[in-house]
Amino acid sequence: MAANLVAKLKTSRKDSRERRPLTASESRHLETSWLFSNISETIHVTDFMATQSKTVSSLTNPVVIHPMADFQRKVRSLVETKAIQPSDSLWKIAFIFGDKWAHWKSELESFEFTMQDSIAELLAVECWEEEEED
Repeated sequence: MAANLVAKLKTSRKDSRERRPLTASESRHLETSWLFSNISETIHVTDFMATQSKTVSSLTNPVVIHPMADFQRKVRSLVETKAIQPSDSLWKIAFIFGDKWAHWKSELESFEFTMQDSIAELLAVECWEEEEED
């Protein structure tokens, strides 16, 4: 299909009055453009289908995430963007979370974290199960 398109374009151009064959460079450019546009469309369709699949899956199989796991994910993102370091103390993220910090501080303290603990200790937690009181 690409060969037919290129063959047609080699013999005529819409942007010029005279009909002349395309140069080798113009021909390669057209072939490359066509190839990348089709790859791009394929990627967009694939991404769309994957997104739709995840959406349907999440609707049929809802996953409940512990609020601290979500907080941990946000902090990990801050570390990955180098806004903070794993060796920094937890109190440094107070500036980032602003008005919501009082809530997150009390949550951290309920899991026996202190504001002097390192961010790495928060990121090391694998399961945020709360102990049930008898």
